[in-house]
Amino acid sequence: MLTSIELYNWKTHKSTKLDFSKGTNILIGQMGSGKSSVMDAISYALFGNFPSIQHRRTNVSYLIRSKPKQEDTAKVKLSFEINSHSYEVERVISQDSPSTATLKRDGVYLQSQPQRVTEEIVKLLKMDYDLFSRAVYSQQNGLEYFLNLRSADRKKEIDNLLGLDKFSEAKDNVTSLANRIKDMVKEDGKTVAEFDGSRIKEQLEALEKEISRYKEAEASAEKKLSETKAKLISAETRLNSAKEQLNKKNKLLQEIRELKGKKETFTAEIKKIDAKGTYDSSKISEQLLSEKKLADSAAKEAKDSKDKAEESGKRLTKYDTQLQIMRKDHERMGMLLKELEKLDKKENEKALQIAKDSKERAEADLARYSAEKKEGEKNLKELESHFGKCPVCDKELEESLRKRLIEERKGKLKGLQELAAESEKLLIRSRKEYELLNNNKDRIAQIENRMKEYAGIEDKIKELEKLSSEEHDLNTKLKAEHEVKEKAAQELKERTTRLQAELELSQTRARYAKELEGITASILEKERDTNSIGVSEGAIDSLHKEVVALSSDASRTESELRLNKRYIADKMQQKKEKEDQSAMINRIKEEISKKKKVSENLEKFSDAIIEAQTQLRNRLVESINRVMGDIWPELYPYKDYGDIMLDAVEDDYILKVNTMMRDKMSWEDVELIASGGERSTACLAMRIAFSLVLAPNIKWLILDEPTHNLDQQAVHKMVDIFGETLPKIIDQVFIITHEDLLKEVNGSNVYVLNRDKGADRETEASLS
Repeated sequence: MLTSIELYNWKTHKSTKLDFSKGTNILIGQMGSGKSSVMDAISYALFGNFPSIQHRRTNVSYLIRSKPKQEDTAKVKLSFEINSHSYEVERVISQDSPSTATLKRDGVYLQSQPQRVTEEIVKLLKMDYDLFSRAVYSQQNGLEYFLNLRSADRKKEIDNLLGLDKFSEAKDNVTSLANRIKDMVKEDGKTVAEFDGSRIKEQLEALEKEISRYKEAEASAEKKLSETKAKLISAETRLNSAKEQLNKKNKLLQEIRELKGKKETFTAEIKKIDAKGTYDSSKISEQLLSEKKLADSAAKEAKDSKDKAEESGKRLTKYDTQLQIMRKDHERMGMLLKELEKLDKKENEKALQIAKDSKERAEADLARYSAEKKEGEKNLKELESHFGKCPVCDKELEESLRKRLIEERKGKLKGLQELAAESEKLLIRSRKEYELLNNNKDRIAQIENRMKEYAGIEDKIKELEKLSSEEHDLNTKLKAEHEVKEKAAQELKERTTRLQAELELSQTRARYAKELEGITASILEKERDTNSIGVSEGAIDSLHKEVVALSSDASRTESELRLNKRYIADKMQQKKEKEDQSAMINRIKEEISKKKKVSENLEKFSDAIIEAQTQLRNRLVESINRVMGDIWPELYPYKDYGDIMLDAVEDDYILKVNTMMRDKMSWEDVELIASGGERSTACLAMRIAFSLVLAPNIKWLILDEPTHNLDQQAVHKMVDIFGETLPKIIDQVFIITHEDLLKEVNGSNVYVLNRDKGADRETEASLS
C-alpha cells in the first residue's frame, strides 16, 4: 500500500505532502492545479519514469519548479508498505548534476544508485514500469479510450496493453529476416554461376609447374651468390688491412711534420728570450718578495690616508649643511622681528580693549531697543483691541484719545526701529574690528614663541663657521698627504709588476727547453715506426680492382635472383587468387545450403510465434473475462446486463454485455447499446480486470479524469461505485478529477489542490 508522498520543487509543487489510505484516494482540482503531477511523481519515485518522459514529451530538467524563479533541484519521496515492511524511496533531480536515488527498508538504507533502486523496487512489486503503465496507470480521460478507437487501432492498443505486441514485432522481424536470407541465396547462386570450376583447376596445375621451374633457377643463383660473396669478403678484408697500415703510416708522417714544426717554434722562442738577457729565477723571486711587502705596506698607508681625508670631508659637509640651515633660520628671525615691530603689541592691546567696549555697548543698546520695541508693539496691539478701556489702567477711553494714543505709540515704535537698526550696524562693525585685533594678538603670541626658538642663533652660527674653517684646513692637509702616499704606492706596484714579468719570462724559457727535449725524442721514435711499415699504393690499387670485380659479379647475381623471386611471387599470388576463388565457390555453396535451412526454420518459427500469440491472447482474454464476470455484479447490480466479456475477433477487441434482445439472451456490443454511464462502468470493469490479471501482486489502480464527458446522473453512479464497490475489489484506488461531486465518495481520502495560475503561484493541497 502507498502510504504517503512528498514533493519538493516538483513541477508546480513547492512543498507538498499527501497521506494516502487504503481504499479510494481522490485528488480534486482545476486544470493546471498539479493533480496529474502527483501521479507522475508516484511513477517517477517507483521507476524513475512516467509517460511524458517515456514518450519524450518532456525533459527531466523541466520537472524542476521554474516559477516564480528557477530552482536548482527537485525531490520526490514516496513511502509504501509490502509484506509488513515499510519502504521509503527518494529521488532527486538537479539542473547541473546527475539524478540520485535512495531506498530504505524500515529506516535502513537498502540501495543508493538510481538503477539499483529501480531494480530493487521491480523485484519487490513483481512489476516493472512497462507493466505499471499498462495495468495500473490509466492516463487522463483513458477510461473509454479503447471504445473511441478504430477497430485496427483498438486491436493494436489492447495487444500492447496485454504485452502481445512483442509477438507481432517478433513475427515481423522473423519474416523480414527470412526474406533477406532468400534474397541472399539468390545473389549467392548468381555468384557461383559466374565461375567455371574445371577451368580454374587447369590454371592451378599450370601455375604449379611454372613455380617449380623458377624455384630450381633460384636455388642455382643462390649457390653462385654465396660463393662470390665469400671471395668478396676475403678480398675486402685484405684491402681494409692494407688501407689501415697505409693510413697508420701517413698518420705517423703527419705527426712527425707537426712535431718538427713545434720544435722550430720552441727553438725560436728560446732565442727571443735569450736575446733579452739572462735571468736568474731564484734571485728575481727573492727581490719580488721584498718589493711586494713594501708595495703592500705603501698601499695600506695610501688607503688609510684616503679614509682619513674622506672622513674629514664628511664632517666638513655636515658643518656646511648645518651652517646653511642656521643662516636660513636667522633670515626668518629677521623677517619675524620686522612683522612684530609692525604689529606693535601695546597699541594692539589698547585698540582691542576699545573695540571690545564698543561691541558690548552696541550689544546692550540693541537688546534694550529690541525689548522696548517688543513692549511697545504689545501695548499697541492691546490698545487697538480694547475699544472702550485703557489696556494699562482699565479706565474708559474716548475714541479720540484712543486714536491719539495709537498714533503716539506707532511714532515711538518707528523711532525704536531706527535706533535698533543703527545699533545693529554698529555691532557688526565693532565685531569685525574686535575679531581683526584679536587675530593680531594671536599672531603676536605666535611670533614671540618662535623668537624663543631662535635664541642664541648668532653665537651658534659663529661657532659653526669656526669649526667649518678648521675642518677645511685639515681636509686640505689630509688630501695632500694622501696624494704623496698614493704616488709612492703606485711606484712600488710598477716595480713589482716589472719583476713579475721577468720571473714569468725566465720560467717560460725553462718550460720551452723541457718541451723541446720531449719533442726531439718523440720524432726519433715515430721515424722508427714509419720505416717498419712496408705497404705501397700499388698493392692497394691491385686489391681494390679485385674487390670491384667480385662486387660486380655479386650484384649481377643478386639482380637475377630478385627478378626470379618476383616472378615466383607473381605466380604464387596468381595461384592464391585461383585457390581463393575455388574456396569461395565451395564456401558459397555451403552457405547457400545453410541459408536455405535457416529460411525453412524461420518460416516454422514464424508460425510458432503466431500460434503462441493466439494461445496467450485466448488465455489472457479468458482470465480478463473471468475477472470481469466476478466483479460485474458489484459494479452493475441491475438485471438488464447480466454479464460482460471482451471478445477477441480477428482484427478487433469488442467489449460486450449479455442482454435480452428480440426475446432471447445474446451478447451485444457495449458501444452500440449502452448509455454513457453504462459504457463508463463497462470500461471501468475492463480496466480493473486488466489490472488484476496483469498485476495480481499489487492491487492498485490509478484513474485520471474517469468521469470525463459523463452527465450528472452517470457521475452520481460513479460516486457510488468509487465509494462502495471499488474498495471491495481493489486495495488502493487513486482518482484524479476536477469533478467536485466526487468529494461525496463515501469513506474516501480527498485532497483538494488549488493554484493561482495567473500569479504563477505554487500548488496548495488540503484535506477536504
